Amino acid sequence: MRQPWRFIFVGADKKNDFAKKVAATYPEERQQNREDYLNEPNAHLIVIMEEPEIQKQWEENYGAVASLIQNFWLLAWEKNLEVVWKTNPHIYDPQVKELLNVKENEKIVGFIHLAILMRNQCQKIEYL
Repeated sequence: MRQPWRFIFVGADKKNDFAKKVAATYPEERQQNREDYLNEPNAHLIVIMEEPEIQKQWEENYGAVASLIQNFWLLAWEKNLEVVWKTNPHIYDPQVKELLNVKENEKIVGFIHLAILMRNQCQKIEYL
């Protein structure tokens, strides 16, 4: 079974410090905006993928990771957890990769922003 991923969870207790460190990788005039943005969700789940050298395997890995994220998203919504897959510029930043101990043969696929969903926030969803 192909499982080319690993995860880093940043909970509420570590989020503020983490947001400050990631925001510091942006130009000074954007740092406060980015720090505030990264502090909005209740937590982050960073998804990291193995990056093989063979193109076919890379594509299969990315497909597997994207499918996993989609399945996680669907399950989370069932449990009233809001999930947003973000691919902001910091996922490509070498300083962020170093902060997260991302290896040479790995890629940050995205930051999954997690928050508790209030049913009254979903105007387009019908509930039985």
